[in-house]
Amino acid sequence: MGRSTRRALAAVGILTGVLVVGALAGMAMALASDSGESEDSGVITHTTDEDPQDVLDYWTPERIRDAEPAPMPNPD
Repeated sequence: MGRSTRRALAAVGILTGVLVVGALAGMAMALASDSGESEDSGVITHTTDEDPQDVLDYWTPERIRDAEPAPMPNPD
């Protein structure tokens, strides 16, 4: 087997490996993002239309220093 044949086979093997890993990663992402009826993920979202400057004005250094962390869920 010649040198160029070995290089070609190595390149095909590497390309095949990359394609297989990419396909598996794509399938895993698709399964993870399935939005069907499943149990609650625990993620809470909130949309607000407050003016960003009002928020910056509210959070003074004193308020930030005195702020207390939000309660975190306790996993069972």
